[in-house]
Amino acid sequence: MGHGDFIWCDLSTFDLGVSTRFYSDLFGWQMADSGEYNLCYAGRTEAAGLYVMPEFFQKINMPSFWMSYIQVDDVNRAIETANKMGGKVELGPEPFGAREDGQIALIRDPQGAGFTVYQGPDFNSRDLRGGHGRMAWNELIISDIAAVQPFYEALFDWKISRIAGSDRFEVHNQADKLISNIEQVPNEIKGDLEYWAIYFAVRNLDTAKRAVEQHGGTIAYDQSSSGTRQIMAADPQGAAFHLIEGRPSGSMASGQNWAGLKWRTLLGLALVFGAIWFSWDWLWSVLFLVWVIPDLFSGVTYFLEPITRQENPALYWLIVLTWLGLSIYLFVELFT
Repeated sequence: MGHGDFIWCDLSTFDLGVSTRFYSDLFGWQMADSGEYNLCYAGRTEAAGLYVMPEFFQKINMPSFWMSYIQVDDVNRAIETANKMGGKVELGPEPFGAREDGQIALIRDPQGAGFTVYQGPDFNSRDLRGGHGRMAWNELIISDIAAVQPFYEALFDWKISRIAGSDRFEVHNQADKLISNIEQVPNEIKGDLEYWAIYFAVRNLDTAKRAVEQHGGTIAYDQSSSGTRQIMAADPQGAAFHLIEGRPSGSMASGQNWAGLKWRTLLGLALVFGAIWFSWDWLWSVLFLVWVIPDLFSGVTYFLEPITRQENPALYWLIVLTWLGLSIYLFVELFT
């Protein structure tokens, strides 16, 4: 991920227990409770954050909301550019507790749509391949593109271009990769709010739709946009989000393999079957390496539940070293 890319999302909520239960039931997320800021995991991958809305925002009747995070090279320079281009800095710069050495600032564009800029160690929450329960897309819903296009192009070095014959726009990053869309919608249709919408991938929209309603959420609409079916939902505390499944068409993540190939899982199964069928114990050694090497890069391992290097370093390294030790032991057994 680089400057101007979407890298994270989190939920500011009133009742953390209600939100934790709802999203765990909907997405199968597992939570790592770090006190004030809870990390949510889709399998072994960080997917989002949940935290209780600060008291000040509650006093001014701020609704519960999902927030998009965008990577920047320099958070102070981003603040300076945002102010210069007509944006408003609501918060920051300040440390970001979910990432050591991270810094954030909450900014509103000239039309009022809010987002957070982030400088620090990499996140890996966005998944254009559509991993279940992962943030898959981010889209700006705005009433006047002319009022914000110069702002975003100056702030993130984006290239924004209209899709012929529509009020939708494509957003490309510095590497000319499609990373987002902007949709211009009159206030008579969308209401007065300008906002960044967050899309989460699910395996099956109908199943997810039932789960939203069964666990206290609501469905705002179920429709097709740019050839792709999507659902806009709200959790029990009113925070809005979008759900999507399958391979997107049109401009949304064009050319990406939405379903994704779970090659690590397939490789792991092949190693298990090979070790059993041929009685090759050295394949177990390879399996443990395949299991643990990604954990060294991500900083997250998994043993019945997610364990992060940042929050539980002793337990993290105990598990990682156990897998590495087993791998070495089984390999040495070949020569003894």
